[in-house]
Amino acid sequence: MSRLNQLLEVFRDERLQLPSAGDAEAWGTALEVYLDEWQKWNGKINLTSETDAAAVIKKHIFDSLQYVRAVENPKSRVMDIGSGAGFPGIPLKVVFPELSLTLVDSQRKRTNFLRNCARKMALDNVEVLTSRAEVLGDEYNEQFDLVLFRGVGEVAQCLELAMPYLKTGGQVAFKKGLEAHASHEVSEADHFMALQDEIPIVGQSGIASKMMLFAKCFT
Repeated sequence: MSRLNQLLEVFRDERLQLPSAGDAEAWGTALEVYLDEWQKWNGKINLTSETDAAAVIKKHIFDSLQYVRAVENPKSRVMDIGSGAGFPGIPLKVVFPELSLTLVDSQRKRTNFLRNCARKMALDNVEVLTSRAEVLGDEYNEQFDLVLFRGVGEVAQCLELAMPYLKTGGQVAFKKGLEAHASHEVSEADHFMALQDEIPIVGQSGIASKMMLFAKCFT
């Protein structure tokens, strides 16, 4: 099966609940450009442990598209912290081209790759920052509608990292196992962040988890 057909098969997967009005062919064409660049760079800088495009589609692109459910406004300003190879931010930008997207990663080799991808894919309104999230400048404070994490640790850590950058009412989204409970963790962000939703999701391999959404209550 061609890469494009593999991508189209993912887009049709009912578990993702992608926008029905979306242009799947255009999404696939854009992500084929991404995969071309990933293939060129991965052997040099080890973007992913997977070495074939089919595995990246099944694992990383499918997983990234689960975050579609966190996007309430397709024109939101979104920050992807720890973006790595561009997941989940780049697939979301493909599906929602009017998003204003900021990709944050501490490794310059990765951010060089991300800038190259944004240019090759002709993605507008994409900013790439080489930085740890903890030390971004004040100009990013309270500027974002949505902050995303993919490879996450503790709930408290995610909330503390995201909170300064969210507008009041803005949300942070990340995936956790079914056993995760926000009430079991304490952080300084507890007074500012409230659990809004826990959305059941199923991975490409059939493993169940959930998308946790927290909203910033006040500053």
